[in-house]
Amino acid sequence: MLASEMSRQGTMLFRYRSFIPVILISPLLLAWATADSTSQTSPLALPWDCSCFLVSIAGLMLRVGTVGFVPAGTSGRNTAQQVANVLNTSGMNSTTRNPLYFGTFLMWLGMVMTTGNLLFLITFLLSFWLYDERIIAAEEEFLRGKFGAQFQTWAAVTPAFVPRLNRWHSPALRFSIRTVLKREYCGLLGLTSAFPLIVLSEHLFLEGRFFLEPFWMCVLGSGSSCFIILRSLKKHTILLSVANC
Repeated sequence: MLASEMSRQGTMLFRYRSFIPVILISPLLLAWATADSTSQTSPLALPWDCSCFLVSIAGLMLRVGTVGFVPAGTSGRNTAQQVANVLNTSGMNSTTRNPLYFGTFLMWLGMVMTTGNLLFLITFLLSFWLYDERIIAAEEEFLRGKFGAQFQTWAAVTPAFVPRLNRWHSPALRFSIRTVLKREYCGLLGLTSAFPLIVLSEHLFLEGRFFLEPFWMCVLGSGSSCFIILRSLKKHTILLSVANC
């Protein structure tokens, strides 16, 4: 059956979900090479790139608002197999069944938008849809089997992807800044590195110069510093320790 095949493919993609989007985004190089140099080097280039950066930051904040309230044993970075000790239906999970994936989508969307290439944007949207659809199918088959009627009741009134804010229910747990810092520092590094590299590549390919605006230098420096600090705290101290996380 088609649903079973999608679930099987999703299980395979689930194991490599941290790396596959990077592969899918590689056509950015082609987008840069075919971009309109006039628009990319206009006075509006920096405001446009900053606007795209805000879209990606919104995605990261959505992930933060989800991860900070999750119960132990859910929404982790496990890759070998599905894990869910409880069914999380409050907070962002009351507005969409997949808030983390929607947040990740916004993070990538902002980066793709910087190219100003409509064809690449459409290609990205279709690729991400086909990719996420299969992972979601695999995860929901697992949740349906484990939680049965509880999952069916929640899924019947909660959108699969795009949040429906009028469905909001307050989180059942208190916000955990430790959980956020422990899990999302890689995402912060990704954004604060990717955007400066994209802008640097635009200048290099379109203008033939190795240049980066002070704003993006600050973004890169602050993001890298946060990553080094949080990575060190996670590896060498217990300050970010969270039970079952």
